[in-house]
Amino acid sequence: MPIPRDLFDKGIDDIDQEIFNFLSNSSDEAFSLEELADAVGIEIGAVAEQAALDSRLEDLEAADLIESRNIHGIRYFSIA
Repeated sequence: MPIPRDLFDKGIDDIDQEIFNFLSNSSDEAFSLEELADAVGIEIGAVAEQAALDSRLEDLEAADLIESRNIHGIRYFSIA
């Protein structure tokens, strides 16, 4: 499946694209780490899996594709 040029330029892979697409399609909402994982089918039962997803989200945020905010101690993510 082709990816948009901006994702290609920023080095985004398939899972990152899935996260980006989900947030793009839900642009009027923000999601916690657990909600995002559930939405894109990533199991985050182990600490390593949660850290890997968090790292992906940080990469997407560094590429200015998504943003996050801590609200009442929970980190939420939304499309930038």
